[in-house]
Amino acid sequence: GGSDRWRRKITGEPSTLTDPTGQYLMMYYTSHDFYGPEDRVNYRGHQMCLARAPLSRAHEPSAWVKYYNGSFSQAGMWGKDTPVLASPVRDVDAINGHATYIPALKKFVMVYLMNSAYEVQYPQVPIQYSGLYLAKSSDGINWPLAERVQLWKVKTIPLFDQEVVLHPTLVITDQS
Repeated sequence: GGSDRWRRKITGEPSTLTDPTGQYLMMYYTSHDFYGPEDRVNYRGHQMCLARAPLSRAHEPSAWVKYYNGSFSQAGMWGKDTPVLASPVRDVDAINGHATYIPALKKFVMVYLMNSAYEVQYPQVPIQYSGLYLAKSSDGINWPLAERVQLWKVKTIPLFDQEVVLHPTLVITDQS
C-alpha cells in the first residue's frame, strides 16, 4: 500500500573504468528508481550514480558499495544512492553516461544524455535540454555545471520518426 506500492530500485546502462590509483573498479549507472506518481517530493528522476569495488574483489557482488550522501557507504545491491551527475532542471533526466579517465587532463570525462520527457512527447516543441552532453570532473564524483556542455540538441527517446541519439560511448585513442 501507499508509496511502497510504486517503489522500484532499477539500475541500468552501466559503464565501468578503473580509478586513476588502480585500486577500484568504478561503475557509473543510470538510477531508474521510481517512487510513484504521488511522491513528487522524493522523485528525483533518472540520474547518474556511482558504485565501486576494490579491483581485486570486483567479481564479488558483496564487494560493491554505492556512493550515498558523501561517501561510499551503501550496499551495492539494494542500497541507497545519491546521484553524482544529475540534471539541474526538474523533470529532465541525466542518463546513459560513459566515463573515462584522461591522465593528460587529470580529469574524468563523461558523455551522457539529458532527456526531457516534455520535449520528446511533443515533436513541435523546440529542443532545449535534451541531447548529448560532455562533462569533466577532477574526482569522478563532483561534476560541476561549469564543466558540462551540450554537444548536440537532439531527442534521446525514439519517437515520431525523428533523429535520436542513444547510448553514447567515449573512446580516447591518444591520451598524451
